[in-house]
Amino acid sequence: MSIEITDLTREFVIHRKQEGRWRRRRREVITAVDRMSFRIEPGAAVGYIGANGAGKSTTIKMLTGILVPTAGTVRTCGLEPVRQRRELAGHIGVVFGQRSQLWWDLPLRESFTILAAIHRLDPDRASKRIHELIEQLEMAHTLDTPVRQLSLGQRMRAEIAAALLHSPELLILDEPTIGLDVLSKQRLRDFLSYERIERGTTLLLTTHDMGDIERLCERVLVVDHGRLVYDGTLTGLAATVQVRRMLVVDLAVPAPELTGLPGAQLIASEGGGIRQRLAFDPQVVTAAQLLTAVSARAEVRDLSIEEPDIEDVVRRIYRSQDLAQKRDLMRQQDSTEHTSPHSSASPPNLDEDAHRQIEPLTSGEVPPGPAGAGGDTDHQVATPDNAAAQGNPRPSSGPGPDSAAEAD
Repeated sequence: MSIEITDLTREFVIHRKQEGRWRRRRREVITAVDRMSFRIEPGAAVGYIGANGAGKSTTIKMLTGILVPTAGTVRTCGLEPVRQRRELAGHIGVVFGQRSQLWWDLPLRESFTILAAIHRLDPDRASKRIHELIEQLEMAHTLDTPVRQLSLGQRMRAEIAAALLHSPELLILDEPTIGLDVLSKQRLRDFLSYERIERGTTLLLTTHDMGDIERLCERVLVVDHGRLVYDGTLTGLAATVQVRRMLVVDLAVPAPELTGLPGAQLIASEGGGIRQRLAFDPQVVTAAQLLTAVSARAEVRDLSIEEPDIEDVVRRIYRSQDLAQKRDLMRQQDSTEHTSPHSSASPPNLDEDAHRQIEPLTSGEVPPGPAGAGGDTDHQVATPDNAAAQGNPRPSSGPGPDSAAEAD
C-alpha cells in the first residue's frame, strides 16, 4: 500500500492576546486535519484538492514525516513516516511549487550530481537516469545554467526531475504547475503520465488547476475544514454538486441574447451582446453540441470554456454535507421529543476554570511548572509540535531529500 491513514488528526495549539488590563492570552486549539481515513493503492493517480487552509499541506507533511500526528495512524510506502523518515526519503519524491531542492547558484547539472550522491546511487545508474530525465523533459540546453537564471517552467521541470532521480515509489506534487504557461503545463502532464505508466509510480497531486486533475488523475479526494468530504471520480464530483461549465463566445457582431438554447443558461451578455456567457451541464449537453446551437443563431469569432472553480466545488460539497448533518440532528431531536418528553433538560455547564483544569494536554505540550520556574502558561505562546519535539531530531543538511519535503 502506497498510503494508508486511519483517523488521522492534527491539532495546533495557539495563544491569542485578549484585550484587558492584564493582557492575558486565550488558549485555542485549531484542528487542521480531523479524523481523516483513506488508502491509495500502488500505481494510482489521485488528486487531493480543497480550498486554501483546508488541511492539504498539513496532511502531506504528516505523510512525509515532517509533522507528528496528534492522533491516528499513517503509513507511507509501508513505513512509519516519523520513526523511519530517513528510510522513507528513498521511497518518495516531493515537489512543492514554492520550495526548491536545487542549489540556487550552481548549474543544474551539479544539482543532479549532488542529489545522486545524497541518495547513494550507483554512478552508472545515476548517469543513465539523469540522461533519461534530461531527454524526456527537454532540459539539455539548461544543464549548464545556474538554477537562479532558469525560467519558472524550466525550474519546475528540473524540480520534478530531481524528485524522480532516485525512481521513487510515490511522487507527491504540491501545486507543480503554478504560474506555468499552457505549453509548459502540457509538457509536465505528458511526462508525469509517461512516468506513471512506464514505472508504476504512484502519484498524489495537490492543485487548484482542474486541468491537472482531469488529465492526470483517476480518483479525487476532496478535503474541507480538515475533513474528507468526497472520495471518487472527477465526473462523480461534478455530478454530486451539480456544477456547470461555462462557454464564453465572442461573436462577430453584437447579437440578441442567446436564450432558450437546449441544456444551457445565459449568465451574462457584455458589449451589447458581442460577448456572451453560457452555463451548461456536460451531463446534459456537450460543448460541441452547444457551440453548434450558438453558431446556428450567430457567427462565432472566438470561444473559450471555463472550468468550475475548485473552491466553489468544495464549498458546495461542504454545504451539502452540513445540511445533511443538520437534517439528521433535527430528526434525532424530533424522535427524542416524541419518545421522552421530559428529556429536554440539559446537563449543568462547567465554568471556564473547571474546563481549563480538566483539559488534557495535547502532544508536545509541557505541563506548567511551579511559580517562578517559567511555568506561567498565560504568557507562553504554544507552537506546533514537530518531529524534534517527539525525540526525532533531524540532522541539518543541504537541499536534499529531507529539505525538499518541507512545505509552507
